Amino acid sequence: MSGSTHFSESVGESTQNNIFNEANIKYNLNNQLLINQFASSKELENAIIGFALLDLTDNTIISEYNSSTSITPASVQKAITTATALEILGADTTFSTDLNYSGTLVKNQGTLKGNIVIKGGGDPCLGTSAYQSFYPKEGFMAYWVSSIISLGIDTIEGDIIADASIFEEENTPGGWAWIDIPAYYGSAPFGLCAYDNQFNLIFNPRRKGKYLVHPDSMNPVIPGLYAENKIASHSMEDKYLDLIGAYYSNHRIIKGNLSKTNTSLELKGSIPDPPYLLAWQLMENLKKKGIIVKGSALTSRMLASENKKTVFEQKLICRLNSPPLKEIVNRTNLFSINLYAELLMAHIGHKKSGLASTKAGIKATNIFWESKGLNIQPLFISDGSGLSRENAVNSKFLVNMMSYMYLNSKLKESFFTSLPIAGISGTLRSFCNATEAEGKIYAKSGTMTRIKCYAGYITTRSGKNMAFSLLVNNFSCTSSALAVKMQTFLTDIYKNN
Repeated sequence: MSGSTHFSESVGESTQNNIFNEANIKYNLNNQLLINQFASSKELENAIIGFALLDLTDNTIISEYNSSTSITPASVQKAITTATALEILGADTTFSTDLNYSGTLVKNQGTLKGNIVIKGGGDPCLGTSAYQSFYPKEGFMAYWVSSIISLGIDTIEGDIIADASIFEEENTPGGWAWIDIPAYYGSAPFGLCAYDNQFNLIFNPRRKGKYLVHPDSMNPVIPGLYAENKIASHSMEDKYLDLIGAYYSNHRIIKGNLSKTNTSLELKGSIPDPPYLLAWQLMENLKKKGIIVKGSALTSRMLASENKKTVFEQKLICRLNSPPLKEIVNRTNLFSINLYAELLMAHIGHKKSGLASTKAGIKATNIFWESKGLNIQPLFISDGSGLSRENAVNSKFLVNMMSYMYLNSKLKESFFTSLPIAGISGTLRSFCNATEAEGKIYAKSGTMTRIKCYAGYITTRSGKNMAFSLLVNNFSCTSSALAVKMQTFLTDIYKNN
């Protein structure tokens, strides 16, 4: 069904039900002219387009174009995840990381006849520079070391264990591309995370083959990391540079097509095994302080794979709490952080079913929005972040969800203020910059290859508050060119309402 035919049916129904007066019908038609002009662009001839505009004054959709068609939303998916997390978990919820010990502490000998256990609670923000003020000034690792030393321990006869078992160990969301997993933006939700699960790798593109990476070339240091340089130089191929590898593997392939260079290059990737890294770091830092550790750095996953005991009677040494959820949601939406969204999806599942997994979170998300009266049939969720191309949603669901968060949610402010502002902040800093709509659009953006989407709110020139969703897949122009077209269209919506 074409956009204009769909709109005509909507106007007919609205007139019959006396929802709109005559002026509002003309008002609808002006908006419809704008979306029809946008959709008729040659670059969108083969594209899938979905649009809906909802007037928050009377909670009514006043313009739409293929608004019932489910379309891949990319990172607009995060708006659904963060809204659900706020509603189910609460804005002030925090996630804890406990440092415990098991066994017996013989104080007069300074000996722990047991293990040190880092018990993960799914904190997304541990070691993240943006949240330093929420953690000990000296850094969480130094704080852990000093807390252990304060107990009078100078010898640990057991292991340093990172317990990430609150989440499923194999929790990579469905539909993620292989190339995305080792990328800095592609870390799956672990029950124990740190440093945004990212590391930097500096390498010499002229050095070929497989080699053990020097610690000075990594931050943070990944113990025993091997790099294999497979960079080529083909004049007929586009330039690119990728890091390839799997979770829990310390082998990373540097693959790309570059012109010859004599300078060192830097790549950012996802940490292969964040829980193990934390256990190893704590062990190494304890040794630097003269503490003897007789055991090894281990994880709950490693122990489980050998059918060894993973649950110990433990005593708390110290606890660290994450920033409140509203702070995490703010950064998730403002900078479109995949890891945070995936962790929130798992926490949603844990809250509702006790199972911290992506699938459990998806089920809880669907149940929640259906309970609020939204039609979830057009909602197909595969992950929390939008990185999966298996996600799909229609524009009608998105504006209705935005309407609920604006008109009915007690946490409206936490959600609304987390969205980037056009021309001012986050992923919309350059969008509608120096136009009349600058500062008037609050929205989550979503961008992948052949995908460009926006959903959020517009305060129009006349002062009306509206929710909108504009989703486009499979366009033939560049992503930046389409962004300009969408910017022009939304600015016109702002002016004409």
